[in-house]
Amino acid sequence: MLLGHNHPAVVAAIREAVDNGSHFGSNHELEIRWAQAIQRLMPSAERVRFTSSGTEATLMALRLARAHTGRDKIIRFKTHFHGWHDHVAFGVSSHLDGSPAVGMLSPIAKSIVLLAPGDIEAVRAVLAEDDDIAGVILEPTDTSYGANLNLVATVIALR
Repeated sequence: MLLGHNHPAVVAAIREAVDNGSHFGSNHELEIRWAQAIQRLMPSAERVRFTSSGTEATLMALRLARAHTGRDKIIRFKTHFHGWHDHVAFGVSSHLDGSPAVGMLSPIAKSIVLLAPGDIEAVRAVLAEDDDIAGVILEPTDTSYGANLNLVATVIALR
């Protein structure tokens, strides 16, 4: 819709794409070219993985952090939104005390260390005291709480 209603160039591009298929069970050439374009724009992106949603992306990121480190816990920040899977479906607008949301397993909630946004001293303290932290996830933009890029840079520097 950003390109207008029924623009001939857009319609032609859509027809050409549909002629090549509309539902692929594995990677295809255009997906690989798209990933390479992302890597050109972001040289630090050594690998690119496409997902169907942000929820799926954060779930995979937490799983990868746990698999890579062999640790169980994740530091999150109150009011930061990361999707709707059980590891992140509390502490955004309710359950700010870290208790599990209704229908959620309490062992999952116990694997999350929920801290106040912007409290870098609390992050330092948890990292110093708890050797079971697999990673830190935060919302670096102002979607839900207001940007705090100093926190992002500091968390990155701590590891």
